[in-house]
Amino acid sequence: MLIVNMNSSLLKKAVCLFLLSVSACQNIQSATPSLGTSAVLPTGTDSIPTVTEVSGVATDSLLGPIITPLPQFDDYIIYNKFETRTDYAIWAIKLNDPTPRLITMNLKPWGWSPSNKFWLFTGNKSIYVANADGSDIHMVYTYEEYQGVELFWLTDEIVLFNAYKDITSQPPDIYSLNISSGAIIQLFQGESKFIQATFPSEKKWLLTDWPIGSLMIVDETHKAEQFFNNFSIPTNIFSPYPPIQRITKLDRYLFKAKDSGEADYKLWLASQQETSQVFFDPGSDGIDQFAVSPDEQYVALTFNTLNGVYLYIFSLESLQLLHKWIYPFTLSTGYFIWSPDSKSIVLPYSELDAGNSTEVHFGIQVMDITTGETRIILKEDVNEILAWHSLK
Repeated sequence: MLIVNMNSSLLKKAVCLFLLSVSACQNIQSATPSLGTSAVLPTGTDSIPTVTEVSGVATDSLLGPIITPLPQFDDYIIYNKFETRTDYAIWAIKLNDPTPRLITMNLKPWGWSPSNKFWLFTGNKSIYVANADGSDIHMVYTYEEYQGVELFWLTDEIVLFNAYKDITSQPPDIYSLNISSGAIIQLFQGESKFIQATFPSEKKWLLTDWPIGSLMIVDETHKAEQFFNNFSIPTNIFSPYPPIQRITKLDRYLFKAKDSGEADYKLWLASQQETSQVFFDPGSDGIDQFAVSPDEQYVALTFNTLNGVYLYIFSLESLQLLHKWIYPFTLSTGYFIWSPDSKSIVLPYSELDAGNSTEVHFGIQVMDITTGETRIILKEDVNEILAWHSLK
């Protein structure tokens, strides 16, 4: 059985931010594509039946919200922060010119398509697609009956998403959306499942029982890989990173799990054709986040303690530990994002005033993975770092 481990305060905050990100804007009236039935995923099978496509309504002609396009040929760290109690803004900042640029208000960005051609957003109970720099934004789908959605690129045309009527107590409905035609497919109707990640290079996605249970990796031919059943893997729907990550050049998956009968989480390497092997055993220290670098040369992981954040950098070629640092005066969640060139990572920055515990200063810091040196590039009340992306 898989285990969910959610702190109640973090859960409430995550729910609040999730709902706010999809409903804070004023409504834009439009027709919602009708949703039909589809084949249901049978329990205990390694094959998923072909689903029935339902004709949707493309909304390309409808105007979207205003976005200030980003200049091309540069790297940007994307973050959000609250401007008022109800309004939040999406900002971008460059390392060589740390002057924040306002992108848009009250929209949530969901990342870029696999070829870096499109940028995905939600807001106003709608899904929007723009060019990679944010230009030519237009609405492709509305979801009036849902509180919010969670989006994943599968290809440059296909977006998979979880649609929640009540994110705290009900499993989502799962859909596949063609952003060009507006055609919609409902997947696994009546099943308590949710999508936790996609692997676009393989055209596969990670499907998990809701809220706990088994997980499987599903490909576009509707076949499922299930070789994690002997492990306990966290499946928190609010986790900022997937518990299983694909390493294409090794043809393996890296995942955080407890083996049968063990008390501590480890990092494992596995494929369907081989026995899983331990990649890193932190003992009782634990693992909060891990992420493979864009060039698949490294994996970084963090562990948050009362003394600070421990950060490890491993080589995926030698499978050896390269660097280990602790940041005792940096009180943060340990959440980080790799730079596009895989040479740095960006982390939240927070500074607690020892004389007055109510005064906390936040911002963004960047760390060189070779030297371990950090540089604060922004001191503002940043809510969340969303991405570090290249438009080159």
